[in-house]
Amino acid sequence: MGICGTGKSTLGMALARQLNAQFIEADEFHSTSNIEKMSQGIPLTDADREPWLHRLNQEARTRLDPGGKVVLACSSLKERYREILMHGLPPPVWLLLTGSTEVLKERMRQRKDHYMPVSQIEDQLNNLEVPAYAIPLDFQDSPEALLRKALAAVAES
Repeated sequence: MGICGTGKSTLGMALARQLNAQFIEADEFHSTSNIEKMSQGIPLTDADREPWLHRLNQEARTRLDPGGKVVLACSSLKERYREILMHGLPPPVWLLLTGSTEVLKERMRQRKDHYMPVSQIEDQLNNLEVPAYAIPLDFQDSPEALLRKALAAVAES
């Protein structure tokens, strides 16, 4: 979990490969209208996000059904969102990617082919409810270091 541009997808894909788990990229489940709003710099409302969160929950439940493992890369900004995401699922390990806002803004400016503009960082930071149960990881660490820390966190759970 974490705000836009922190590397959730990169870490999530690597973690899923190492755990022999299925990877779910939450951005792929947004509606066209949500993507249009975000690409125009319009923050999503709770009402915009709710159907998306329910779709993600259903997708995770489907993929876990035969006893599989799932890694989900999702902003999961609010506790209410996390409750919807995890309804009826086993307790997850929450990894929170966090770090310097200035570095994040620069990273977002360099990102190509993504609909989320840099202007959304402040809104996401304002909406982020940091859970005490999340394991913080600095997104500025190398991908290899992040993966090692993530694997250690999963192993300890």
